[in-house]
Amino acid sequence: LGTDGENVYLRQMNVSSDEKNNEGRYVHTTGGYLDSSWFNRTVWSFGRARTTGLMVLGDNTVYGVEAYHGRGANVLIKPASNAYQLKSISLDETRGKQGAAKFGGQAPLWEQRTGIRVTAMVRAGGTLFVAGPPDALQGAKGGLLAAYDANSGEKLAEYALDSPPVWDGMAAARGRLYLALSDGAIISFRKPG
Repeated sequence: LGTDGENVYLRQMNVSSDEKNNEGRYVHTTGGYLDSSWFNRTVWSFGRARTTGLMVLGDNTVYGVEAYHGRGANVLIKPASNAYQLKSISLDETRGKQGAAKFGGQAPLWEQRTGIRVTAMVRAGGTLFVAGPPDALQGAKGGLLAAYDANSGEKLAEYALDSPPVWDGMAAARGRLYLALSDGAIISFRKPG
């Protein structure tokens, strides 16, 4: 289930009112919110913004992860090649980059390659946090947490984790960042100062 703040949707179908308004804007995915597999035809979307990996909302912006250079049947992820790309996509159609957007979505404001197979993502204020195992290692070498400037995509910091986070296992509240790790530990970081 998803919501636009007024209606409740099951995938793209409004199930909360008799008005069959299926035009609400909310984050949804064709694979289900709990599906942690990467598949080039599974799409996360909000309005015209689309990615194949996790997606979070910002102020009139969405942030997502893309691992594929296309949607065809023979398109694969290339392990250990920094294949994962973070994207900032404006929800204001007049702010996007000029030119056609890849995969039929909105052109990104910025893109940043990362060596993290992103399994957890959250935006807190002006910072986008991503975490997961190092690209291609599936957690055998622990995990990584990285912080990016949400406006520019500039990498601010990166930290090693003893274990990668569980799927969608990160939250931010009151100046703290919480991660649930696959080894059963829950860790937190606090805002400096």
